Amino acid sequence: MGISKDVVVLLEYLLPGFIAAWVFYGLTSHLKTSPFERTVQALIFTVIIKALTCCVGWLSVTIYDTTGLSIGTWDTNVQLILSVTIAIVGGHAISWAANTNAYHKRLYKWKVTSKTSLVSEWHSAFALRDAYVILHLDSDLDQRKILGWPNEWPDDPTNGHFVISEPEWLIEHESGYERVAATADEMLLISAKHVLMVEFLKSSNAETGNVG
Repeated sequence: MGISKDVVVLLEYLLPGFIAAWVFYGLTSHLKTSPFERTVQALIFTVIIKALTCCVGWLSVTIYDTTGLSIGTWDTNVQLILSVTIAIVGGHAISWAANTNAYHKRLYKWKVTSKTSLVSEWHSAFALRDAYVILHLDSDLDQRKILGWPNEWPDDPTNGHFVISEPEWLIEHESGYERVAATADEMLLISAKHVLMVEFLKSSNAETGNVG
């Protein structure tokens, strides 16, 4: 069964919105929504992109009428290229805002919202602070503790792995904790399913050994 002409026209119209959404979901930890919701999001993105494209067209005509300077021929090909460019740049900008909580942080100061742009509290804890961590491991790993710098962490706290650099085991003694190198290599991979709790340290505590 072939695809009707109306469907092709609709897909062409929504193409900039789908591109922006594709960039956003590719660069953030947000889970993809249902096909219907993604179509609605693409429609919203498309309307915004089309509005910006029209603004650029109006500006180019105004510049030509005012100064006689011609930027180029305004046709469907130029509109398509411009809309796709805006979609890619806009998708990166929205991803940056979502990953850094930049927009929601200002809204929080203005008491507009109490939420962040991150997916969950798990993502907020890692994304919004640079800190050494202590991973409290389960009984399968003898309930040990490991200190290190989290280069990468899983999107899901029950799946995936932590990539820890500068890893050190924390060996408990009566007088405190002894720090022992966990590996002779640069990094250590720890399965998230063995991590019971994540403790974030102030950099001064990690450097002075005031841990545990």
